[in-house]
Amino acid sequence: MKKIIAKLTILSFLSLLVSCSGGTSSTREETSSSNFSYGTKINSGEEYVYANEESRDIGPFIDGVIAYSNSELYSVGNVTNDSGMSGAESYLHTHTSGEPRDNMWLSAKDKTDNSVILKLPRPAQIGKVYFWNYNNFAKIDSSVKDFQIEYSSDGGDYVSFKEGELFTLDQSQGDSALSGQAIDLEGISTQFIKIVPISNYGGDYFGLSEIRIYQYKNKMEKGSRIAANIMEFETEPNIVYEENMCNGSGISSVNSSDGKVSNNPYYMYKAIDSQATFTFNGNYPLSKVSIWNYNDPDYLGLGVKDCSFSYSIDGSSWISLGEYTIAQATGSNSEAVSSEFEFENVSMQYLRLNYTSNYAGTSYYGLSEIRFYAGEGSVTELDIEHTGWFSSYDSGWAGADGIFNTRLSGDNSIGSDGDSFFNFSDTYVGTVNSITKLRNNNVMQNNSFATLGSDGILSFITSNEAVPFSPEKDETRSSADAFYWLGDTFVVEDTLYVSVLYIAQEGALGFTQKGEDLIALDIVQGEVDFSSARIIKDSTNNKLAYVSDEGDLSIIFGAAIFENTIQSNALNPDGYIYNYGYMDDTRETYNPRTLVVSRVKKESVEDFSQYEYFDGTDWSNDITSCRGLIDYVACEMSIVEMNDPESEDYGKFILTYEKYTISNDICIAKSDSLFGLFTDSKVIYDAPEKITMANVSNYNAKMHPTLSTSDRLVISYNLNESKAGVNNSNADIYRPRFVYLSQI
Repeated sequence: MKKIIAKLTILSFLSLLVSCSGGTSSTREETSSSNFSYGTKINSGEEYVYANEESRDIGPFIDGVIAYSNSELYSVGNVTNDSGMSGAESYLHTHTSGEPRDNMWLSAKDKTDNSVILKLPRPAQIGKVYFWNYNNFAKIDSSVKDFQIEYSSDGGDYVSFKEGELFTLDQSQGDSALSGQAIDLEGISTQFIKIVPISNYGGDYFGLSEIRIYQYKNKMEKGSRIAANIMEFETEPNIVYEENMCNGSGISSVNSSDGKVSNNPYYMYKAIDSQATFTFNGNYPLSKVSIWNYNDPDYLGLGVKDCSFSYSIDGSSWISLGEYTIAQATGSNSEAVSSEFEFENVSMQYLRLNYTSNYAGTSYYGLSEIRFYAGEGSVTELDIEHTGWFSSYDSGWAGADGIFNTRLSGDNSIGSDGDSFFNFSDTYVGTVNSITKLRNNNVMQNNSFATLGSDGILSFITSNEAVPFSPEKDETRSSADAFYWLGDTFVVEDTLYVSVLYIAQEGALGFTQKGEDLIALDIVQGEVDFSSARIIKDSTNNKLAYVSDEGDLSIIFGAAIFENTIQSNALNPDGYIYNYGYMDDTRETYNPRTLVVSRVKKESVEDFSQYEYFDGTDWSNDITSCRGLIDYVACEMSIVEMNDPESEDYGKFILTYEKYTISNDICIAKSDSLFGLFTDSKVIYDAPEKITMANVSNYNAKMHPTLSTSDRLVISYNLNESKAGVNNSNADIYRPRFVYLSQI
């Protein structure tokens, strides 16, 4: 199909796009001559008003963008198919300088129109667009220099962005790891974006390597607009896009509820339907909903009259917010908001609007625009930056399970500086086909590491004299072969300690935990010396892990560690290393997986006889005396001290965990003490992959103080296949995802 389209004239392939873009071609032709430009200008009777506001944050990546050009020596499809990119989705990824025919676009020579048209899967409000310029040394002077941006709702009539302003890209130098350059589209709403090259750096062609588009998003504060998408897309063929309700089309402002909507039905939503479900791509406290009713002057009766709202955290369980009536629109070409409804800062990820009547009594319902605004409370949003770090196609590290990290200085307080050290468990080593996402010659090894320097460069360590860590077979534990699964890490003086779980390759699942050890590594001039690795075995002590002979009691530590030391910059250091684990106890009745804690003085971490365990009242030397601090925890989690004096949680300890071990519910709970009960547990985020992806599972959520700031607490969770073969067919599954928690 690509080769056929490339040979069409611009006019003919745009006609083809119009016929496939979700409405009838006759409808598109009737509206394309309107004086109302899609989502960006409105004829208020006085003058055109631009709806342009700087993107103060980066919204979700828009996948599925298709590129077209009437001029191509190297395929224009290369600019949106991830070819040559170091990873998926992130604006932080880099582009290779090699194989330009397979990885870049180059125009034909001496063509009159060298434009590149990007068709989005559906109309959307656009924020930042990242460009990776042409990056092969052979025709490096063909890198695009100056260019204009145009946009269109139908692929036929285009409007110049910012009245034809010229944008400039730096010339590439054939860098093997080229970074992207951002252009802010400031909230325009469109489905087609045209890149119009005006000049290059002296060559005979025009070239680009990659373009990535992100939805518009403003920084979240009290009163900020919450960006929304439609959770399920309407399939009825002869309707206007359902997304028009929330993508800023046909309205004069990007964020404000003072915006005015057009009376052109092309920018509205109309369908035989009874509800619309919105996803916020995060968890927000909802304060207000503003609605502009259906505003086509010829069919005002289609506007929704009676309706109800309900909300959900997980997209499946819904709670009613009550019944409401929306005022009818007037049909003005500068129509103010119809109705606004106040809510009590209810935390949600999804909102559902059910229609029960309209003003005409017909089966069709319509709306022009609906906007959502945040109140006060906690917010959990996608962390695109940190998620992007761990999508890796060409580094040799191609995804892993389990992720812990610590600062090598030993200072693990929120907001401090210093190089970070990551450890992972089961790791794919190899490369990934950036287009198909299939793995190339990958092997699985049991653990790996990474370092993050002050320069912001993340370097993976998959093999050296000690990596991956492997145990010697311990017959006292099992006659089967074994491997190490890595738990949490901590630093004492100039020594890095890694909790390593001894996993025997036996049992119904092919692996059974039989014990736990520590590995100690020297930190020399701020770097880990892997050649210094020492294994401190616990095989005869059972102080780091305990499993009863009957198998009805198991206690596993290393799931989370808190260094309450001066070196760690703790608020009230007592010199202890607190080691948290989980207890499964079925000796009498089912006891849900419970959080337990041990501790040892920092100078005695290698002397297992000095470990003691909290029994609910005091500390004991008997590991089986442990008593739980909270139920339903996971195998990996985190305990973090809130050290911001301005925070209402100052001095408290926050437990972050995935409820029920394997689930979608990321929770936090609070305690005043490192060994007190954790209470006020609440779900702060429901991982959406269960809805957006098939055959996957989520688990092992934890907070990373070393990546966090006082206003953004960084949290990761792992994604894995729940059906054999999925990780191999899509290499973007098996890696951690990140969100951040903040207060507004």
